[in-house]
Amino acid sequence: MHSARFRFLLVIFLLFSLPSSGVWGVSDSASVVDRRGSDSDSEDSDSEDSDSEDSDSEDSDSEDSDSASSTISVDCAAGDSIQAALEDPAQELTIEIRGICRENVVVRRDNVVLRGHDPSADGIEAAGELPLPNPVDVLSTFQVTLENLKLIGGTFGLGVDYSFAVDVVNCRLEGNSFGGLISVNSNLDLFGTTVSGNGRRGAIVNGGSFRCFDCSITDNSSAGVGTGILARQAAQVTLVDTVISGDFRGLDVRAGSEAFVLEASSISSTPDGTGRGFAVDARGADVNLIGTVLSGPLRARSSKVDLSDVTQTIPAAFSQGNVVTVGSNLRLTQDTTLAGTLEAHEFSNTVVRGTASIQGDLSCASGADAWCENPAVNVAGASSCGQCVSALAGPE
Repeated sequence: MHSARFRFLLVIFLLFSLPSSGVWGVSDSASVVDRRGSDSDSEDSDSEDSDSEDSDSEDSDSEDSDSASSTISVDCAAGDSIQAALEDPAQELTIEIRGICRENVVVRRDNVVLRGHDPSADGIEAAGELPLPNPVDVLSTFQVTLENLKLIGGTFGLGVDYSFAVDVVNCRLEGNSFGGLISVNSNLDLFGTTVSGNGRRGAIVNGGSFRCFDCSITDNSSAGVGTGILARQAAQVTLVDTVISGDFRGLDVRAGSEAFVLEASSISSTPDGTGRGFAVDARGADVNLIGTVLSGPLRARSSKVDLSDVTQTIPAAFSQGNVVTVGSNLRLTQDTTLAGTLEAHEFSNTVVRGTASIQGDLSCASGADAWCENPAVNVAGASSCGQCVSALAGPE
């Protein structure tokens, strides 16, 4: 009896001592499950969001990758347009050109390559009526390359304006009405490029820098008037292993400009009907020739001209020799040889050092002067410049 009563009391105790949420805490367990479910949903949601972000990131990366660079083929014979191809949004754009496209291409964006396969067959011909535009203009850009192209039929073959890191590689600028190219306050480099058969100028450089490596600039004249390279407005010109020929003036450097001609370059002039012409004509400029061959006279006016290892010939068709005038400074060093005469005028100064020589007469007038380190070697002809007289008369 006592045992039955004990069991009865124990059941009563357990019933009243358990939590009100339910026997054995079922409700609590459900609550825990619900919380875990909610946490799990949250984690899944975070995971999905993360996956979505990763996906978006991957898509973005993919889009960036797609837009970083692009190559477009333009078939001129099929009517494709280079200008239209330039609208591609890629950060770096290469346009492969086949055939001759007749259009006026204006490049106003950075990181562009216009590339042909063969400059005799691929290129751009200017379209329109007189005055003709240029086949290609590069305006206010950075990093533009033209390669293996022929640029023909414009006022100039190429115009470059306020642009930097512009390279022209293995191109032909031919048959343009006034000039091969004009560069205004830009940085333009030519490599293995031919500028030939243009109306009156091979290249005009108005400020900025212009460099030519292994180039040919020839026969850019009309009716006996023409210039290979005209540099002005404080331009800087560098020529390396480059040939200039067939024009009245080969290299014309003016107005605070500088020219450096190096490494087996040659500059020649073709005289006009009166026998005048200049291989190098410096006017208010600084010109340095090293290892250069000149065919035709040199003239310096208000300029500084340094010649080192320069060899000059003056063909018989020329009616004048070399002239230094208006306060110019001419210095001949190393094995420089000037053919013909040298006339110094108007307070100019000439210095001849080492084994450099003037093969004709040296004359000084109107306040000009000259100094020779070794007069007997430095002047082959007669000299009226006191410090370049080869010998003084002695007593009979």
